[in-house]
Amino acid sequence: MERILDDFRGNIGSNLKREDLITRADLHNVKQKYNITIQDGQLNKNDATSVDIWVEQMKQEKENNPVIYYKKKGEVDGNNILDLKDFCIILMDPSQMHMLKQFGNGKIVCIDGTHGLNAYDFELVTLLVVDDFDSGFPCCFMFTNLKDTKIYTVMFSTIKNKVGIISPDTFMTDIVETFYSAWENIMGSVPHRLLCSWHVDRAWRQNICKITGPTRKEKQETIYKSLKVLQSMCDENEFNNALKEFNHELMNDPDTRDFGIYFDRIYGNRVGLWAYCHRKGLGVNCNMHLESMHKTIKYHYLNGCKVGQLDKSITTIRRYTRDKKVERIIKLTKGKTSTRIQEIKKRHNKSTLLDLTINQDSANNWSVESEYTPSQFYKIKKNNDDVCCPMMCSNCKLCIHTFQCSCPDYQIKSMICKHIHYVALKTMSTENSVDNTILSTADIENINFDATSNKDNEIQVHIKTLENKKTINMQEQFKEKAISLANKINNIKNSEHLKQALKQLNSIEAFIDAASNNDKTLEDFSKTINEPPNKKLKTQDTFFSTKKKKKQEKLNELSKPTRVETEHFNNILLQKKNYILSCDETEHSYFKK
Repeated sequence: MERILDDFRGNIGSNLKREDLITRADLHNVKQKYNITIQDGQLNKNDATSVDIWVEQMKQEKENNPVIYYKKKGEVDGNNILDLKDFCIILMDPSQMHMLKQFGNGKIVCIDGTHGLNAYDFELVTLLVVDDFDSGFPCCFMFTNLKDTKIYTVMFSTIKNKVGIISPDTFMTDIVETFYSAWENIMGSVPHRLLCSWHVDRAWRQNICKITGPTRKEKQETIYKSLKVLQSMCDENEFNNALKEFNHELMNDPDTRDFGIYFDRIYGNRVGLWAYCHRKGLGVNCNMHLESMHKTIKYHYLNGCKVGQLDKSITTIRRYTRDKKVERIIKLTKGKTSTRIQEIKKRHNKSTLLDLTINQDSANNWSVESEYTPSQFYKIKKNNDDVCCPMMCSNCKLCIHTFQCSCPDYQIKSMICKHIHYVALKTMSTENSVDNTILSTADIENINFDATSNKDNEIQVHIKTLENKKTINMQEQFKEKAISLANKINNIKNSEHLKQALKQLNSIEAFIDAASNNDKTLEDFSKTINEPPNKKLKTQDTFFSTKKKKKQEKLNELSKPTRVETEHFNNILLQKKNYILSCDETEHSYFKK
């Protein structure tokens, strides 16, 4: 609407014309008269009917039909898993199937749900993989009113029937067990199961209120920062010692005992799921790809507006999927700088400004001084000389697999850290083993990347789901469609549905008359159905929320520890200094005893 108005009002001349005075109300009237709603996904004013019509339309796409499972509200489930009131639709087209098979096996699979894309509290569950450009690609969507192992089992079973068993190396979810329980039941166990660090942090903030007492605010702040330091430790032995000390302090303080019981029950026996020392080299820390996708859909595709109708939400995520396919094709054909590459360049630029102590321990091993803790050194090891993946620095002529570093940036984020860049630059300048030229675009294209070696086949898979299916002989196609509609008309029993269908046909007939007669234009449409605007229609079944509402509690406004605080709490947890978590009644600061 805004764009149309802007186009008209941006072309106003000295002589006013009727179109110069078009208002938003005029556009709404045109939209209503000619039923221009398909672009938004609304095929019927009744949302449940609109979704049902869209599903029927998708059946005509045959092998490109994205609907792989559909259970209406009020319909009996053939497998006797879902109740009558339950609703579920699962979407996955051939391109998404291809990406799941290519990047799901042996790599990273993330899954999470989000709300806010409809007025019925239906959850949008997204299964996502991380491609060779370190970009997230959504492989499956599900809208449903349920949030339990039962519905996720339905989702994973449906996926398995389409693409077979998917065996990722890493499976990341939120803190609940429902996702992984269903996945393990259908697809089997996964070598590395991780909890999203953002969800873990959110749960800690929600439960930090279990810490009570007259000095609870100070203790909550201290315990939270201690948790963050504990979580980020990369050395497993140090982590185990610090965890033991942390639990001891929690359980021996009456004010923190309740939180200690909660922490031990939920996280004490699952340290491998949330501690950074157990996710080194896995290349994922939180569901940032899913969070980014949800934010893009809500604030870019939906302009930050809430969506009441499910049909519009479905159309929106289909548009998003289409755009992700196009982005993928662009990267495979002419290249595109990803966020990951930009982060690598930032670290390269920072490394050129550093002046750190560097020691060569052996032919392929170095020790590099920490920028902020001079007494600490990180270990750098060279693994190979070849560039083997797109995650590379063209200046240093290396990729993520060329070197490895013991710093958290490399171990946890799988990033070519500043220490690696620093070693590479020093090696290039002192040994002259590599000339100072930057890899050209042609050089990069000639690199044999295993993940993109079959890029031509992949591009064809994407194009097949993107291409317009219209044929040259559209008259014959139209006739076949008309005959098919005539045969289906007897299946409609609801008189209101018949009226809506007739209204659509009348609009089509008016359009054909206008298009077949050059003397007429689209503005010559005559009103085909005269009905009073306040006519009451028979109430139809539609979607409604089945979620039990609960009061939303405001999270504690806690700050993460600074670099100095991190070192301080690290010393406390490792008992390098004799600090204990005690609080003076007169001075709210932790002191030495």
